[in-house]
Formats: sequence, C-alpha cells, structure tokens
Amino acid sequence: MARHHIVVHYHELWLKGGNRRFFLGRLITALRKSLADVGLEKMRCPGDRIILELAEGTPVEPALARIERVLGVANFAVAKEVPREDADRELSALCGAAMEEVTPAEFRSFAVRAKRADKTFPLRSSEIEVVVGRHILESLRAAGREVRVDLNSPELTCRVEVMKNSVLVYARKLPGAGGMPANTAGRLTCLLSGGFDSAVAAYKMMRRGAHVSFVHFWGAGAKPGESSIHIARDLVRKLVPYQFTAKLFLVPFEPLQREIVDKAPENFRILLYRRLMLRIA
Repeated sequence: MARHHIVVHYHELWLKGGNRRFFLGRLITALRKSLADVGLEKMRCPGDRIILELAEGTPVEPALARIERVLGVANFAVAKEVPREDADRELSALCGAAMEEVTPAEFRSFAVRAKRADKTFPLRSSEIEVVVGRHILESLRAAGREVRVDLNSPELTCRVEVMKNSVLVYARKLPGAGGMPANTAGRLTCLLSGGFDSAVAAYKMMRRGAHVSFVHFWGAGAKPGESSIHIARDLVRKLVPYQFTAKLFLVPFEPLQREIVDKAPENFRILLYRRLMLRIA
C-alpha cells in the first residue's frame, strides 16, 4: 500500500530572525504530539516546509484533521510521491502525477512551481516547470478544456518538490490554523463565561502563542441542572487540543453574589461582581 506524504507550510515564523529555531522547534513538537497516534513515521524539514510521512497503509484523513488545529501551520497538502529513478521514466511519472493532481480541479489558468532540495536532479527548477507545464497544458486542451498558463496570478498552482529519494507533487492546499505555535508566548488566565466571547478571546490568544488557563465562576441555577459548569467544561474540551494541556478552575460565586446584593447599591453590583472575579483570577 502507498505511503501518504503531507507537506506543511508556515510563514510567520520566518519573521522571528534569531529566534526562528525556537519557534520552529515548538511547531515540530506540536506536530509530533498531534500525530503521535495516527501513524506518523518520519518528519523532515527541507527549507521552508515540513514533510510528514505516514506509515504504510495509514489512512490520511485522521492526520489531516489533527494538522488543521496545529497552531503555526499556514497551509498543508497531501502530495503524490514519485520515486527517483532514471531521468526519462522519472519525468514521465512526474508529468502523470501532476495530471492526476490538477485534473479534478476546476480552473482556467495555472502555473507550475518547482523546488530542488536535491541539486543532483538532472533538470533545473525552471526546466521542470516548463516540462510539466507543457504536459498539463497540452493534455487538458486535448481533453477539451480551455486553460492557459498564468505565471503571475494563476487560479491553480501545481507544486513540484524534488527530494533526495523522491519527488512530491501537489496542487490542492488546505488552510491551517495560522498564528504562532502553541506555548511560545508565556501564560495567561482567561475568565471563561458560558458564552461565546470569552472562548473566542482565549482562542485568539492561543493563536498568538499564549498558554491559557481558565477560571469559571459559577452559581446554582434557578432550577436543577442549570449550573454553567458543564458548559465551561465543554468549552475547555474544545479549546485544549490547540495547546495540548489546560487547567480549568471552578469558583463557586453565589455566596459572594449574595453578600454584594445584601450590602451594595444595585447600580454597583455588576461592577463589584467583575472586580471580585478579576481579583480572584
């Protein structure tokens, strides 16, 4: 059975200068943790991307679902692998793999972009682009499709990456979570309500690399089962995969509310609730 290869790209990490190795290391760690139980066999980092190789026979869908929530990933793609053999057979297989990638897609203009991590490949990057591009153009036009080459703003880009032992071809990128890798920007505490805003704010801070702990203030509902604790737990369960670990602190707030209601004017009660929540957190 075939092995699946996934090409992972990142962009913002390149802005980090001398700290780039630290951020890239955290991204690699996050990918390893996310894919630990879905058949990850090898990981390589040639240039400005990460190549993931799944074990033979491993389904790719679970891995894609995990990569979608790894912070720091700009986009990723499942690539077809073409083994490195003699040049003639290699080019033929390379063109065939490119056609398999682009044929299902709907587009009117395209380009081919090639990178050679292994400079022993007999063709330069520009020559690979010409050979593969010509094959795609002629084959699609022969099939009755109106397509053209557009090197400036193509609707579809077919990418060819020449590695030491294989060539990877892909044309359909999937969007990643973006942002910075998890656990690269210190720790924060989030006051988590049972609503929408605080969970979104926590996620946005996670995307900037912060590791977030959660504090939820709860009171007994008017009826049995109306406590908001289960809502807070559900929200944390949805957020924790983005940073792998999290603490949820549950604070019973009803006694304090009763004290404030008893001793403070009504106009100040909400302000006092919030002030006490902030001090406790």
